[in-house]
Amino acid sequence: MRRLESARAGQAQPSPRLPGDIAGLAFSPDEATLYVVESRAEPHRRIWAYDHANDGTLTNKQPYYHMEIPVNENIGKLDGMCVTSEGWLVATSAAGVQICD
Repeated sequence: MRRLESARAGQAQPSPRLPGDIAGLAFSPDEATLYVVESRAEPHRRIWAYDHANDGTLTNKQPYYHMEIPVNENIGKLDGMCVTSEGWLVATSAAGVQICD
């Protein structure tokens, strides 16, 4: 994953240690938080939250949501998500749609 400083700058800057296998990205309605699903991470049922500054920097990685499914169940892998205008984080998995609060 890379971020662009501006269209004029034309140089991509590496993002700060985001995972390589991302299954979903979504911003909070105010764009102050970036939510990330790591598709191959262990545990693979976790959504991480990063603070997102106006200059595009990401800091303060913290766990946001963990899907409670027995470890031997493969149906709990999170894959894709969005945030509603009301701020609800909605993620998908083989188990169905998950509303994370």
